[in-house]
Amino acid sequence: MSILFTPFSLGNVELKNRFVFSACEDNLGSRDGFVTDAVVRKNRTLARSEVGLIISSHLFIHPWGRTREFQLGIHNDETIPGLYRLADAVHGASGKIVFQLGHAGLGTKREAIGRPPLGPSGGESEMGEDDIRGVIRAFALAAERAVIAGADGIQLHAAHGYLLNEFLSP
Repeated sequence: MSILFTPFSLGNVELKNRFVFSACEDNLGSRDGFVTDAVVRKNRTLARSEVGLIISSHLFIHPWGRTREFQLGIHNDETIPGLYRLADAVHGASGKIVFQLGHAGLGTKREAIGRPPLGPSGGESEMGEDDIRGVIRAFALAAERAVIAGADGIQLHAAHGYLLNEFLSP
């Protein structure tokens, strides 16, 4: 039997196999970033299809960090019940789910957030010290919400030129 079908421990999380659905921004959320029936259906289907670990679509941690409309968010406490429903659907189908948390930084569009996007440098878009502290706090609060909502883990989105990547790249 292939190693792909054998159980695997990721920290203290036991996975039934080594199949992972990587994060993919599907834009199935509501206009305000809340979990919809389509989000639950997609992830439940993945878990029922024997995917051992699902990494959620990129969840925005702050309203100014969303990439576009219909992206899922974890930016306020009102998102917790829907995210709990999502985690519960995956768990009910014997799967595990990790929430991917991110802030698009300069990768967002003005029309998605109603203001110029913020990043580590760049004229009117340059983040000040208070902005940076605010984003750090938003990540911490989002991680707390993920735990409350029943996520099995958290992944920080630090690629694709989004905010964390902007701070890492010269």
